[in-house]
Amino acid sequence: MRNLVLLYLCLFTGSSIFAIDNYPVWFIYPRLYPDVVIGFSYNGNSPDMDAEVMHCVYNGCEVRGFLETIQINDSRYLKNTKYYYVYPIEKLEKIRGCLNVLDGFCSNVFMEELITAYAEKKIGIDTTLVNINEIKKPNWAEESTWESTKYYYGVGVFTSHGNENDAWKTSEEQAIYSILTAQAVTVYSVSRTDILSVNESYQEESLNYLRFNVEFSIGNIQTLERWIDIENDCFYTLVRIPTENLTFNN
Repeated sequence: MRNLVLLYLCLFTGSSIFAIDNYPVWFIYPRLYPDVVIGFSYNGNSPDMDAEVMHCVYNGCEVRGFLETIQINDSRYLKNTKYYYVYPIEKLEKIRGCLNVLDGFCSNVFMEELITAYAEKKIGIDTTLVNINEIKKPNWAEESTWESTKYYYGVGVFTSHGNENDAWKTSEEQAIYSILTAQAVTVYSVSRTDILSVNESYQEESLNYLRFNVEFSIGNIQTLERWIDIENDCFYTLVRIPTENLTFNN
């Protein structure tokens, strides 16, 4: 039965079971539907489970965690990221089973990757398919974070590694986290000497680690737009948070 549902979703959206080039408008331009929450089959969770959790997170939660970067010579790299959302369990229990399915598609039938649009009320959304190959690189994809008088904006990017849902989900999380780390954070700097393997030889390298600890209250998170860099297989997501809905917890 599940395979029949997967096949139906592929046929319904006109996607190929081998690759997907066409995405519905509601997925590429979610800013058009602020009342819609998108759920991914992700880490063993079904799309409805993911949508219920993200509904709680996006409406209001606390974020706690850290970001570590490492400097090697004149370049800095992301090393570790770990953070989690905190919200009352009552919020999840209240919304559980109450979201309406509006549309959905299969991003990879063999890996059973599903992406579905939900809302608390039945609303109409544009299910027209957009060919991702025909979308020009948006200006925001050149940025990381910026802000206006009303909003903080963040861009996340991640490569698929063969798992598209993971790429979309991770890029969206990175967009949120880029906003948080651009704001007030507690920074710890640690220098140490490590032994690195370079071309099968070993050498000592002085490394500089930076650790950003964050604890924020956030709400009204809005996913605005998505884009794929086909040539480099990178998935981009643009997110914004109203400045009044982001508070640094001392």
